[in-house]
Amino acid sequence: MSLIDTDANVLKRIELPGVPFGLTPLRDGRLLAVLKNEEMVAVVDPEAGGVVATLPVGFGSMPMSCAVYGDRCFLTLGGSSEIIEFPLELPAIGGPHPMDGPAPISALPPP
Repeated sequence: MSLIDTDANVLKRIELPGVPFGLTPLRDGRLLAVLKNEEMVAVVDPEAGGVVATLPVGFGSMPMSCAVYGDRCFLTLGGSSEIIEFPLELPAIGGPHPMDGPAPISALPPP
């Protein structure tokens, strides 16, 4: 992944464990990178210049993209045609792992 300026100069390169299918910014400046072929989400810290955590999503899940709403993240899974939700208190930030109890979006309470 490369950070470039408006003149297309590469300012920083960050190696990811796979090809990102989606990137979502977090309020603290980090990014969630959805890595379909690796079946994981990587937490990327552009300031530190690297991946600070990886979150395995599960065999056959094929994560495709994610969106953040408030303090929750919604992750689309191509392998099961589901959208799961997990709190943004990720392990690297001090909370539960998203696969400890994914819930289909239809089972979620309103925000």
